[in-house]
This record gives sequence, C-alpha cells and structure tokens, in this order.
Amino acid sequence: MSLNSKWFKHFHGTPEQKDSLAESIRNSSFVLDLLTKIIEDDVRDLKQSRVGDYDNPNWSIKTADRNGGVRALDNVLKLIKLERTNSI
Repeated sequence: MSLNSKWFKHFHGTPEQKDSLAESIRNSSFVLDLLTKIIEDDVRDLKQSRVGDYDNPNWSIKTADRNGGVRALDNVLKLIKLERTNSI
C-alpha cells in the first residue's frame, strides 16, 4: 500500500522515523477504512441534502457552504485512502 505524500509534508524526522511513521499508518488500515466509510456517508448525505428554495436570499451561501464541506471531506478521503497515487 502506498501513502499519499502529504503524510510526510511536515515531517522532519530521520529516515528511520519516517519508515516507522509509514508503517504505523499502514498498520492503521482497519481504522482508516472505517473512517473512510463514515466520511463517504457524510459526503453522500451532504450531496443529497436540499439547500432549500431559491426564493431564500441566502440560497447561494448555503450552496457554497455545502460544496465547501464536500470538498474538504473529499480532501480528507484522498489523504486516508492508502492506495492513492502520488505516494511514498
């Protein structure tokens, strides 16, 4: 399993510590898989939620908020999915 390179972006340890971190992340695959399912449920719920009617003057703000939430969760999913490319 490869890891997203962002796991190491702010890591400043030795190569041995980096290997240990990578192993710890890989050994957490059960938890990360469970977290992935939870986040995917949240993304699906956000995408299916109705913003409301367009007569509301705040409809565009609500839509932007929902889209931003989905985008943030998608970024987390890219990080925790261990089979992603751009890997170490």
